Amino acid sequence: MSHVVEPDEFDRWQQACGPAGKKKGALDWVTVRNRALLWVFFETGVRVSELRALRLVDVDREQGRLRVGGDSNQRWMLLSAHGWQHLCAYLKLHHAKERLEGEVQQTSLFSTEWCGPLTNNAITLVFARLKKRIGVKGKSLS
Repeated sequence: MSHVVEPDEFDRWQQACGPAGKKKGALDWVTVRNRALLWVFFETGVRVSELRALRLVDVDREQGRLRVGGDSNQRWMLLSAHGWQHLCAYLKLHHAKERLEGEVQQTSLFSTEWCGPLTNNAITLVFARLKKRIGVKGKSLS
């Protein structure tokens, strides 16, 4: 059974993205990445495998949308202004150093601290840690 996330609960998810033990307002790129992951995941309803498969070239900045899915199941997903703001903040912080000529097409949208692509398992673990921080138990996300 899926769990619909209400706005106040979503706020708690976002707050849980912050690093434990740091001052409120202190942001690092992992916090920004995790918030972008949340916004894309919750607003588009994509599967974890689709989230993992996103690449930089799947981001259409002009239209504010993401290309999701493979060749036979490709579709464009829109983000709200807030979702787009979080995704762009992440892109600005993390991918600025990776945007070398010729590497953009193969670069994963969501990366590890060492610039490797996040795996399905890594994304699932991020969400599991966030669920634990906010006290959501036994509910799958949707």
